[in-house]
Amino acid sequence: MKFSIALPNAIEGMATPIPFADHKQLIEIAVLSEKLGFDAVWGCDHLLTQKYVKETFTTPPNYYETLITLAVLSTYTTKLRLGTCILVLPIREPVLLAKQLATLDHFNEGRLTLGIGLGGYREEFEAIYPQRGNVHRGTLLEETVQALNLIFTEREASFSEKYVHFKGVEAYPKPKQKKLPLYFGGNHIKAIERTARWGDAWMPAGLTPEDLQKGIQRLAEFSEKYPENKKDFEIAPQYNLYLAESKKKAVEYFRNSQSYEHIVSLKDSTHKGGDIEETFIEGNLFGTPQEVIDKIGQLKDAGMTHCTSMCIDTHTIDEMYEQMHYFAEEVMPAFE
Repeated sequence: MKFSIALPNAIEGMATPIPFADHKQLIEIAVLSEKLGFDAVWGCDHLLTQKYVKETFTTPPNYYETLITLAVLSTYTTKLRLGTCILVLPIREPVLLAKQLATLDHFNEGRLTLGIGLGGYREEFEAIYPQRGNVHRGTLLEETVQALNLIFTEREASFSEKYVHFKGVEAYPKPKQKKLPLYFGGNHIKAIERTARWGDAWMPAGLTPEDLQKGIQRLAEFSEKYPENKKDFEIAPQYNLYLAESKKKAVEYFRNSQSYEHIVSLKDSTHKGGDIEETFIEGNLFGTPQEVIDKIGQLKDAGMTHCTSMCIDTHTIDEMYEQMHYFAEEVMPAFE
């Protein structure tokens, strides 16, 4: 079982207070993650402040761009994998992105993992591309995935679909890894199908063991439809985490965290139709070390292979460091 940490590089005002972690502390998190034996750190991808954050805070948040952040962290680590969770493909131009990813994969000696998705806030997309208000982001994401695959594998690539167009692109170097591991983020059925068609791993968020097992079954069914990509997929769900001396205290801490407000903000998108008090709390890692061990054991039995991009819900960076030590010392040894 692998365990990884979510970097708070672009979540101030959403999942953390403002301020929370500066660029130097992001380096400290990566170095500590490697020291404690975590598999990876994952940077999230927000370029602009969300409307609800502007309305909540008088101080603007600092969002550190994820690819540059990971490039810097690669110089301070040697074994830690560096991932994006998630890179919002609809806001990224494919040719430039392919160049950035291949370059980063060389500078970190093949330690890059690419987690991708639509992004939780369409408002960011529309603010960056106001002229593309009618664009279907799912179609744009799929075209970008196909475009990246072409650029990474062909000497000279051309592509022309509904939204993405380029001609005669020769882009070297290719990624250092023979194939960049591609994780599709999202709980939606389309994310599962995209995983089966193009991906190496499925990266949902906050699923119970029962729901995770159902998703894995759908992945197996879709895999029959796309035999050219059939493989043993990594099952890498994301979870919020807080350890305490009782589940009651852990849940109480979460309810008073900025992360709770972030989940509320996603009630019409990522968590549409969900009950925060029941579905979200029961679908994440809140409780004593033994309770969290038991929950992870159930998820492992359901098919989880990588407990990825764990978002530690704390009020301060020092509390985050404490939780990382707590988890590494009390929970991870149960799965060695």
